Amino acid sequence: VGPSISCGDRFGRQSGAITGITLKDEKVTPCFSCIQAKSKRSPFSNKSTEAPHALYRVFIDLGFVEHPNHHGDTIYLAIVDQYSTAKWTIVLKDKRAETIIEAWSKFQAESERQTGQK
Repeated sequence: VGPSISCGDRFGRQSGAITGITLKDEKVTPCFSCIQAKSKRSPFSNKSTEAPHALYRVFIDLGFVEHPNHHGDTIYLAIVDQYSTAKWTIVLKDKRAETIIEAWSKFQAESERQTGQK
């Protein structure tokens, strides 16, 4: 591009490049979708609540392993206590809700019996 062509010409911002359109001088109000797209989420609270004692708050998750154990099981229930950071792993036969609830109930009853905490 030669030096005689202005920057505006190069990037298509020529004055009068479009003809035949009449624009009205009106204020455009944004639609709901535009407002929503421009909105920002509220920040997360920095407050963190600590568990006051063991078993007050536990986190559970299902895990899967590629190679089965000697019984053919590939699913486990991982449990972490927030207060003590103690961790437990319970092997499951399957991932049905009944199996998970049964394993959790047994763990909960045994933990409450041992610690005296509910």
